[in-house]
Amino acid sequence: MENLSDPDKIHNTVKDLIKTSNQELLVILPTVNTFYRYEREGIIRALKEETEH
Repeated sequence: MENLSDPDKIHNTVKDLIKTSNQELLVILPTVNTFYRYEREGIIRALKEETEH
């Protein structure tokens, strides 16, 4: 397990995990503002799209 603090690295890691996960992915966001930011950046949409495949 790795603790990430660089926002760009976190963003890229989450996107990579979404693309490569094949069973289950648990994403814990530290604040509601992080959720809103990920929603604006399309990460939440990408999570939803992957669950439909």
